[in-house]
Amino acid sequence: MLLGSTADEAPKTATDAVAVKDQDAIQGEWRVTHFEEEGDVKAVPPEKLKSMRYVFSGGKAAIKIDGKVRAEGKFKLDSGKDPKHIDLDYGDGNTPGIYKLEGGRLTICCPAFRRETPRPKEFKTQKESGTMLMKLER
Repeated sequence: MLLGSTADEAPKTATDAVAVKDQDAIQGEWRVTHFEEEGDVKAVPPEKLKSMRYVFSGGKAAIKIDGKVRAEGKFKLDSGKDPKHIDLDYGDGNTPGIYKLEGGRLTICCPAFRRETPRPKEFKTQKESGTMLMKLER
């Protein structure tokens, strides 16, 4: 089940209930605690990493650095897939990723600014993979 902006109807199946739960759980501000791109854990300097935030509100997503919004767009979750899918679009096309929510932690793996990179199948990156991995916490 794809979810984005709102879910007005009550869940009809267990999969729908998980989708609503994930949509609710992802809402709010998340700080980036780990970032790697193509296997490089030093892709973002530590001082910049400390100020990076992802904000999810309804079906909208924003990236903040040093308290300033650097990118705004939309997102959709599909919790019926394994691994679960997240689609991020900051106005330059869809970025197909995967996500998992574990308590107060959110992990996202997606293409690293290469549109031709397909949706990752697992939560890891490696050299020449075209992917990035982010771990976020409340």
